[in-house]
Amino acid sequence: MVKKLRVTRKRRHWQRVVCCFALTPLAAAPVAKDMPDAREFMAAVIDESRGQTSYAELTMVVTRPDWTRTSKLVAWTKGRDKSLVRFTAPPREAGNAFLTLDDRIWTWSARIGRRIRLPTSLMSQSWAGSDLSYSDLARSDDRLDHYRFELSPADASGIDVALSSDQRIYRIDATPLDNAPVVWGKEALIVRADHVLLRQVFFDQSMQPVKRIETMRVDEVGSRVFASDTLVEDLEEPGHTTRLVFDVIEFDTDISDEMFTTFELAKQFVR
Repeated sequence: MVKKLRVTRKRRHWQRVVCCFALTPLAAAPVAKDMPDAREFMAAVIDESRGQTSYAELTMVVTRPDWTRTSKLVAWTKGRDKSLVRFTAPPREAGNAFLTLDDRIWTWSARIGRRIRLPTSLMSQSWAGSDLSYSDLARSDDRLDHYRFELSPADASGIDVALSSDQRIYRIDATPLDNAPVVWGKEALIVRADHVLLRQVFFDQSMQPVKRIETMRVDEVGSRVFASDTLVEDLEEPGHTTRLVFDVIEFDTDISDEMFTTFELAKQFVR
């Protein structure tokens, strides 16, 4: 059965995480023999937010010190390695689209009718003027191939009780393998026991934090729990943020592989 969420102000609106990132083990944290396998836990975090397939309608708000831009998008995903994202508003962006297959990305400019395969050298560039990069879009399960993981219990005392939901909280430290094709020196994630991501911090090669993704709200769709409102912050540029809010989400619905083709990429959006 298709599971749907239409987020309104009448729905549960949980407040943002207010935790400190310097986390320490809980006194009552699980002992080592109870700890999940780190790589399997990371895989479950990836899968929880996507399902087998998903369809979503989102609002993206990009904020800079002197301006704010609001966009509307639709997105389809299948498995860990296929996604199609298309802008539907404002009019100057409507029709622009991005297709991801594994670690490859194609862009479509509706204004000039041109498709481009994005070269690897540009993957770290800003996506659509936001605080997300093309690499963020393309990443599916590549962390599982390019990182080693360490899982440890984390202190929940600084996390908003509504977001933590009285669950065990874990920290995942993801460190790139030697010669891995990634730009980060490390990633650190704070995750609930049910695999809901609460916070993710990206570190550069000097181990300085440069970007943070923080969960602002958690919602339920059937039996699935996921972060329905996230804030991306550029830690090197004060006042630079991007907020992504799911207005509609459907998990495990029927989506054909034909959706994830360069032919479909060039289509105009019709709902």
